[in-house]
Amino acid sequence: MQSPINDPSGNEFRMKEALHQSELLYRSLFESMNEGFCLHEIVNNSSGVPSDYIILDANPAFEKIIGIKVKDAIGRYATEVYGVSKAPFFDVYSKVAFTGEPSRFETSFTPMQKHFSITVFSPAWGRFATIFEDITDHIQYTEELRLSRERFKAIVQNSTAGYFRIDRDGILQDINPSWARLYGFNSAEEVIGHHFSEIQTIEDIEAAETFVKEIMDGNPKFCNGEFSRKCKDGSVGYHFFAAQPVVNSGEITGIEGFIVDSTAKRTAEMELKKQRDRTDSILSAIADTFFSLDPDWKFTVVNPAAEKAPFKRSSSELLGEVIWDLYPELLYSPIHQRCIKAANNNSLEQFETESPINERWYEVYIQGHEGGVNVYMRDISERKKAESTIVQNEARLRSLLNIFQHEHTDINDLLDFSLDEAIKLTESKIGYIFFYDEDTRCFTLNAWSKEALNECTITNPQTIYELDKTGIWGEAIRQRKPIIVNDYEAFHPLKKGYPQGHSKLCKFLTVPVIVNGRIEAVIGVANKEQDYTETNILQLTLLMDGVWKICRRIKTEAALRESEYFFKESQRAASIGSYKMDCKTGTWESSEVLDTILGIDKDYCKSKKGWLDVIHPEDRQMMERYFDEDVFTEHKKFNREYRIIRKTDGEVRWVYGLGNLTVAPDGSIISMIGTIQDITDRKKTEKALQNIQKLESLSLLAGGIAHDFNNLLGGIYGYIDMAIELAEDPILRSYLSKAMSTMDRGKNLTRQLITFSKGGVPVLAKEHLYPFLKETAQFALSGSNVSVICEQPEGLWPCNFDKNQISQVVDNIIINAKQAMPNGGTIEIEAKNMIISDNDHPVLNRENTSVFQSEIMESECLKRFFPTYLTRFLQQNQADTALGLPCVSQ
Repeated sequence: MQSPINDPSGNEFRMKEALHQSELLYRSLFESMNEGFCLHEIVNNSSGVPSDYIILDANPAFEKIIGIKVKDAIGRYATEVYGVSKAPFFDVYSKVAFTGEPSRFETSFTPMQKHFSITVFSPAWGRFATIFEDITDHIQYTEELRLSRERFKAIVQNSTAGYFRIDRDGILQDINPSWARLYGFNSAEEVIGHHFSEIQTIEDIEAAETFVKEIMDGNPKFCNGEFSRKCKDGSVGYHFFAAQPVVNSGEITGIEGFIVDSTAKRTAEMELKKQRDRTDSILSAIADTFFSLDPDWKFTVVNPAAEKAPFKRSSSELLGEVIWDLYPELLYSPIHQRCIKAANNNSLEQFETESPINERWYEVYIQGHEGGVNVYMRDISERKKAESTIVQNEARLRSLLNIFQHEHTDINDLLDFSLDEAIKLTESKIGYIFFYDEDTRCFTLNAWSKEALNECTITNPQTIYELDKTGIWGEAIRQRKPIIVNDYEAFHPLKKGYPQGHSKLCKFLTVPVIVNGRIEAVIGVANKEQDYTETNILQLTLLMDGVWKICRRIKTEAALRESEYFFKESQRAASIGSYKMDCKTGTWESSEVLDTILGIDKDYCKSKKGWLDVIHPEDRQMMERYFDEDVFTEHKKFNREYRIIRKTDGEVRWVYGLGNLTVAPDGSIISMIGTIQDITDRKKTEKALQNIQKLESLSLLAGGIAHDFNNLLGGIYGYIDMAIELAEDPILRSYLSKAMSTMDRGKNLTRQLITFSKGGVPVLAKEHLYPFLKETAQFALSGSNVSVICEQPEGLWPCNFDKNQISQVVDNIIINAKQAMPNGGTIEIEAKNMIISDNDHPVLNRENTSVFQSEIMESECLKRFFPTYLTRFLQQNQADTALGLPCVSQ
């Protein structure tokens, strides 16, 4: 329950009385006020704390502004009247009521959705009066004005037109980005604060100042125009402008407006003016034809070029005359038809045509207009020729491309295809290609076109021709240049005709193919519908030049493949493989032959370690040291023989490696390229040669011993012979005879030694081998369990031989065979005639059925049959036959 505040001073009555008198005094004023007036009194709550106020009185404007009847408000609490839980603006009102300090503020009252301007004062302590007015419309207008200004500012900032504002002194106050862009400035700060004349060209500065003055004076005639402008970089531009005065409080304080760039338009206008100024001089100076015709097709304008071509008449002869009357050949031509179309449609007609007047090609532009037509004609005859050449060049390039892409089997197939392309390129019907040899002066046919073969009815056509017997088609060779005959039926002193059944020729072109100054071939084409020209010669020459380069490339590639094949096969035959080592990575590449020598495949690890793994363990350390120290450190060439163990079969092989180093400027080794050869067979040969050399030394020794021993035997033999003659005791003579037999065997041994050492000096005589051969064999086998079979063929040639030496040969071979058959057996001897090195020789063959044949004669031991002490039987035989086989070899 709230109650009025007690007045501790007892003056309440007096205050009420004074208030009443005041109300009476100003009642008429309050009744007529437009502003709302309301008197309030602060009240306390049950706790004695001020919490609300009572409306004591209100004027009619209160009801109008607030919308609450005065009678419904007076005497009621504010919270009740306004339907709120807290009295509106209580803090402000209570402060004024208790302090007496007036206050004024603007605020919005949400329950009424209105804005108020309120003035508060205290007529008495604890009371306050409010004078208020509804400013909702004003607030909305202000907000709309703010929004309008923001929209205007956004429009200005984003406008493509330049915005500006200057004050009365001509100082720039504001610009937008488009204005800065038009003048070439990066920001507004660069120009704001500067006088507008600083960005005006000298030519227009006076006029610009006049415009500014007139606008400032309010003259509406000076609100728009066009000026030049001086940009930041010194360049000059042009723009339209529209401006208006800026009015504040009824006073013009400046100018604002927009500018739109017109530089392009102004430039175009200036260029148009220049063009117009130049038109007359151009028309008189241009080399192209220009003329104008009126609606009656009479000449109205003719430039000097038109007088010369195509009309070939002066302007005085042409002007005023009807073009179709002067040049009736133009009627119904493309020029005539297009002139009519352009005149009827006021259109531009553009086309190319050949003029009937002078048979030259023109690019024609005909512009129709109300006053007739303007005709511009440019002579393009040379361009047409060039275009024709381009078309032909494109055709030639297409032909070359087709030839390049043709999958040929050989050169002949390529040339056949090329001939077809040449015929199409020259628009011919038939053609040929002949090879030519300058040394023999002969042609060899390579290809006739299919059409030529179809037309030709010659049964056995000739394929080789001698130059001296050829007619006009051989002139390309004799004169070393292309030959054209466009009327082959006409008489020509060089023509010799062609055989019955040959294809008929109407037009003919032949071109030599010259490479490095030598004629290698000739191509001919014939029967083109039009005449052959120099262009055809050029096209055919260029085409064949390209074709021949392809042919030479094919030959080179074939030679290269053959060279590679022979190189690879020669490496294979010589067992020489090649390699290349990248010394920085330690990896190497190898040829197929080297892979075979080393016994490795393509997946083998080809590194330094992989190479060392192939080397024989006994040589590995030595080769690694040699490779690292001599080759890599001292940069010596690789040159070493060593052993390897072939990976495929584990066989030990000897190889000979060579390698050259590539050394960088800094001394580092880049690579090594070389070869590795399998020299195993050579090593074996060297070893055999060493044995032969030993044998030769032994033969020299044996020869010396034989001679000395023979001398000793001669003396002994003589004394024993004398002793036999002088001896009378039969027993003694028997011993001496045995001694003589032993001496004979000694002489036979010395004779074998001499034969072994140098073969002895043969005493040749021409005799038959039979029956000598059979008797010698039977004598050697006498008393043994080995039999002999000798077959004597018919017609055996006689031989020129030393009977004693051949006897020794046969004897030693038979004895050797007999000793190889301790258990007995049969020896077969056969002789036959044989031609060796273009000479006739009878050859002795010997066969036996013993194990000796399978173990020795048919084994690898055969090649070691004759060297001394290498046959396993010699160690078991008697001393007097120890040199048997070596003697046979000698």
